[in-house]
Amino acid sequence: MNRRITMHAASLLLLAACSTSGPSPAEPDAAPPGDASADAAPEGMSPHPPDGEQPPWDPVWRKKEPANWPTVGPEEMPSCGQGCRLALNGRIDGRFSPPSIGLSGIVEAFGDLYWAPAGEANTYRLHEFDEKKNNAVLFVYSNGQYATYIQIDESLRRVEVINLVTGERKVAYSIEKIAGDLGLPSTALNSKYVFWERYGAGLMARNLQTGEIKIIHRGPVGSMGACTTEAGIWLFDLGEIKFFDQETGEVSLTDDDGAEWSLQVDGTCAASSKQISWIDYRDPPGPGSNYDFTRRGGEVYVKDLESGKVERVTFDSPDAPRAKAHPVVDGTRFVWLEQLPELDPNPDTASQVYSGASMLVRYDAVSKERCRMRVSATQFERPYALIGNRLYAGWADLDAYVHRLVELDLAHPGWEWECGYASSN
Repeated sequence: MNRRITMHAASLLLLAACSTSGPSPAEPDAAPPGDASADAAPEGMSPHPPDGEQPPWDPVWRKKEPANWPTVGPEEMPSCGQGCRLALNGRIDGRFSPPSIGLSGIVEAFGDLYWAPAGEANTYRLHEFDEKKNNAVLFVYSNGQYATYIQIDESLRRVEVINLVTGERKVAYSIEKIAGDLGLPSTALNSKYVFWERYGAGLMARNLQTGEIKIIHRGPVGSMGACTTEAGIWLFDLGEIKFFDQETGEVSLTDDDGAEWSLQVDGTCAASSKQISWIDYRDPPGPGSNYDFTRRGGEVYVKDLESGKVERVTFDSPDAPRAKAHPVVDGTRFVWLEQLPELDPNPDTASQVYSGASMLVRYDAVSKERCRMRVSATQFERPYALIGNRLYAGWADLDAYVHRLVELDLAHPGWEWECGYASSN
């Protein structure tokens, strides 16, 4: 990544992040944004944008023919080892805002905008960073064949929506670049709304049928990842996970059994967008509501976004607590990271948890089989999404000094798993 874009985007990258899940069926294209009927802004929710007049909105997507996107690779791309292939032929943001991974493909925005449709070997470049204009795209979120992202240049920051197939783009919101204004740190969409957080205002949305802009919730809402449903948006913040109803602005938690006071970290959205998973510290010896970066225990939890059911997945605590990090889910299958065997399995601090989390763990909630395998820092860094036996993870290409997205085959015969090392409920 060019250093100029890194510096230009540094303020935006402070708080952003996102991650996401037997085999899942192919995802049909999402309904065109704007197909849903619109309602007036509910009482108590502001319909007035804080940044003045905004671009007009046309709800009709007029382009029909597929765009002729240039392809990137796969020639001259590095090898990431056995059971591993490059899932996206482009650089990714390995720290703050990971790729948007769904059942229909992968979209990444880190200066350039890349799209790798499911079932294809090609990666397409939809936007190329222009160093002279210093224009870049960041913080992408996809839903079927549509995606939203933040575009920045020397004078403006914009929330845009794109049809990945035809290339048609629309501007949903625009602000002037002002020194000290952190602007727009995240965005997401479903079939009815495009969402974004506006520093100084809160969670905002634009109705994709009527063009109405409103503030759903005032104040900070969290920019560590998102997962949309047709009713609103789940947002992952530092230590908590909340749902924001897109029509009423009502805020709710994952559940009523401990979520109000417990520490919840590493929230991720499944590739299907039907589940979210996280590490929860409500169970002893967890730190409860202690947000000072201490860690004891920690269990994997999952919420079914269709039924609303929350389940505890692992049961190491309280007898033999094991620290865990970065869980991902696909149905009844899970992957997360644990400590190396030679380290304390239950360290005291967050820094110890993440620095020692180099054991890849796979778990089947039906068979209760739980297996682990050692991975080195040069093999891959953290899971982002799980689809069947395919794990999508960040990988450090040390030769090029960049981060890339790889696909790992968890059933590869060359991989040696240690099973039965921990008891399961």
